[in-house]
Amino acid sequence: MHPLIKLGILSVGSKVGAEIILKLAKHPVLLMAMGIGSGLYINKHRKDILEAAQQLKDQGLAIVKKKD
Repeated sequence: MHPLIKLGILSVGSKVGAEIILKLAKHPVLLMAMGIGSGLYINKHRKDILEAAQQLKDQGLAIVKKKD
C-alpha cells in the first residue's frame, strides 16, 4: 500500500476515533468503562508495550548519534 494511502487512512481513523471518544467522555459511566477497558488492555499487553517503547527509544538514540 502506498504511504500516502496509509497516511490518509490513519488521519481519517484518528479523526473518527477522537470524535467518538469526545462523545463518550460526556457520560461518566462510559468514561469509567473506557478507563477500565484501557487499563485491562494495557495490563494484558504490558510486555509488548514496554518492548515497543524500548525499540522507539533505541531508534531515537540511533538517529541522534547519526546526526553527531
